[in-house]
Amino acid sequence: MNDLEPLQGQWGQLWINGDLIQETTGFNAKYKALMKDYLTCGENTNHSVMVGKDGDGNIEMNKINSRMLKLLIDSWNKGTNPKFTLISNISSKDERGEERIALYGVQFTELDLANWKSGEFCKTSQPFKFEKAELLDSLS
Repeated sequence: MNDLEPLQGQWGQLWINGDLIQETTGFNAKYKALMKDYLTCGENTNHSVMVGKDGDGNIEMNKINSRMLKLLIDSWNKGTNPKFTLISNISSKDERGEERIALYGVQFTELDLANWKSGEFCKTSQPFKFEKAELLDSLS
C-alpha cells in the first residue's frame, strides 16, 4: 500500500524573473495541444495530428504591493508587452522532493489597475500566455 499524501498548495512557491512572489495564493499553468483533423482516401475515420501547442495560466495573489503595475503599466502604455520567466516549485512534505517547472516567454494578458471592496482583502488575478515549459525537477 502506498502511503503517499497529495501535494498541498501551501508548499508552493513562484518566482518571476528570479524574484520570489510571496504574495502568491494560487498558480496554474497548462499546455493545450493544437490539433488538425484530416481524412484519408478510402476511410471515413477522422484522424488528428498535433500542429502546435498553446500555453496559458493564471497567478492569484494577495494585493500587498504594486509589483504587477510596475512590471507592466509603462510597457503597455507604450504598446509593448515584455516577456518573463516564471518558475513554479511545489514541495512534498515527505522525501519525494519537489517539482519545479520553468515557463519561458511569459506575457501577461490582463492587468488589474484597481480592484478593491470595503471590508475585504484586496486580491488580484494575473492571466498569462507562455511559449515554452521545461521540467527542472520532478518528484520521485
